[in-house]
Amino acid sequence: MPYFKISTPIGAYTDEDKQAIAKAITDACTLYVQIPAFFVNVYFDEIAPNNTYTGGESRDNFVRIMADTSARQMPTAEMRAGAMSVLVEAMRPFIQDRGYHSEINLDETPLDLWRVDGIVAPVDSPEIFDRWIKENRAVPWEVPQTA
Repeated sequence: MPYFKISTPIGAYTDEDKQAIAKAITDACTLYVQIPAFFVNVYFDEIAPNNTYTGGESRDNFVRIMADTSARQMPTAEMRAGAMSVLVEAMRPFIQDRGYHSEINLDETPLDLWRVDGIVAPVDSPEIFDRWIKENRAVPWEVPQTA
């Protein structure tokens, strides 16, 4: 996690564009939020003409990004604003610079409702989390029992 769903008009992006977008998002997440690359999932949903409406009007030049994240919580307005700025800038070459209109939102799932390969992510255990980053995969570990 994070999970990014990008809804676009059909044909808005080539396969190479999609790869570049996924890399830009992954780079933004790994650098800004400092999470392993394998946490970042990007899905593209191409929408046929006349299947996106804004204000009751068909809109075929619209890109919608919905992201859900658990890997890092953003408890302050400054952190949330920073995350949005990083994401908007990472996507600018693919959205605004190409003349698309857009909407982006980030939602946060509580950590206790998130698992990676069935394993509790060690976000509060720096040594184990660093191992996940280094190995770029979920590594089983002994989860501390809570009271």
